[in-house]
Amino acid sequence: MFYFLTKTLITALIVAAVSELARRYTMWAALLASLPLTSILAFIWVYWDTKDSGKITELSYSVFWLVFPSLAFFLILPFLLKQGLSFPWAMLTSAAIMAALYGAGIWLFKTITEQHKTKPLTLEYTLRCMLAKMEAGMKELMIGKLAELTGVSAETLRYYEKMKLIIADSRSPAGYRLYSPDAVRVVRFIRGAKELHFTLDEIRQLLVLKSSDKSTCAEILKHTEVKIKQAEARILELKEIKKVLKQLAEQCPADDSPLDCCPILDHINQKSKAALAALAIGISALFATPHAAEAKPISYVGGTMMMQENDETGHTLSLDYTIDPKLAVGLYAKQERGGTEFKTIGPQVNTLIKRWNMPDGQANIFNMTGAGVSRYHGDNEFSAWTGILADYETRRIFTSYEIRGMYAGDIEKSVWQRARVGVAPYIAGYDDLNTWFMVQVDHHPAKPDNVVVTPLVRFFYKTTLVEAGYSSNNHVMLNWQLQF
Repeated sequence: MFYFLTKTLITALIVAAVSELARRYTMWAALLASLPLTSILAFIWVYWDTKDSGKITELSYSVFWLVFPSLAFFLILPFLLKQGLSFPWAMLTSAAIMAALYGAGIWLFKTITEQHKTKPLTLEYTLRCMLAKMEAGMKELMIGKLAELTGVSAETLRYYEKMKLIIADSRSPAGYRLYSPDAVRVVRFIRGAKELHFTLDEIRQLLVLKSSDKSTCAEILKHTEVKIKQAEARILELKEIKKVLKQLAEQCPADDSPLDCCPILDHINQKSKAALAALAIGISALFATPHAAEAKPISYVGGTMMMQENDETGHTLSLDYTIDPKLAVGLYAKQERGGTEFKTIGPQVNTLIKRWNMPDGQANIFNMTGAGVSRYHGDNEFSAWTGILADYETRRIFTSYEIRGMYAGDIEKSVWQRARVGVAPYIAGYDDLNTWFMVQVDHHPAKPDNVVVTPLVRFFYKTTLVEAGYSSNNHVMLNWQLQF
């Protein structure tokens, strides 16, 4: 009983202090009244009685949400008094409106609590629920509105759509893309993942896992551990770069010496010469041994691709640099075999003519055109070549058709074709080993064996590809490709 009287006395003293201060100092009385002293005392009494922090947490969140109806009272009461309503009626009316708001607030609070029993009703979680309900109530969004809501440019959104990260649900009568409100959350997820340096291919896999009810935390952790290893490797690389730069900076005379004496430029020049030497060795090795690879002629923007191709027409080496998603330039070299055997080298331009992005697959048409010099028995001839490659692939099926033409003066004038069909025995992720079983058919009228069939198996891991096969005319195929 004494404990109860003590709590009552302290609370009554606070109310009395507010009323006395209000007679002399309105601002100080308002400050004391606005302080959550009653709530603080309630927290103290509850913890003193129960020692249960969980009850304090629940009470605190409940007070937060139910304090809003009382705010309306402090706005309605002065408004009614200014309108000339007497104090008793203004007080009664304000209190009645506050009571109604309290009833609505209690009902809403209980409803949310019942619907989310498995989640803690924190401010962050509640705001997320409110945001989700607001987005669910949105109509379909045009690309400009989606860009505004996500802070991502319309051009980037179009690229995401090409990469099949987001999908336009429909089109307006005027032909504009329309996106569902869920696209807002998807794009925000992509932005968050990119901040952690996940690639778009990796983000696509995360989105697939995120949308599956069977996915587990362990699968997400697997992707995260890969990024941790990549970050650690990048840190080591940056430390090595920093070490080299510091050494070069210490060697720099830092005076008016001519640039011929600059150790920094000398170091960069040596690196360039080493890269050219490696390319020369690769081209020399081309004409000594059969190598190969089969892949798309355009990589990612800023990427370099070295590809060796071993087929019934000969052994080919190409080194390409991708300038933009539709254009790559590089060096092409080939040693013909079967029939007239000659060597060709020259620059080549690869172009993406058309791409179709479909829900479950992708189709492309590429053009490869180049010009250079062909050599046969010591004689050189101007040569030019061009080709069209069309392919269609899903995660389980691959088909392609290629036709190429070669003009090398008196040495060679020919046209040949190739078709491929493949199937993947299982669906693998980016960090898994991808396996394909394929059949390749070559038709080259100028060769002794003008139709050749080659069963082969392809292994693909991240940016490295290896193929092996055995043709109907008893030739071993061993192909590879590197992207960096």
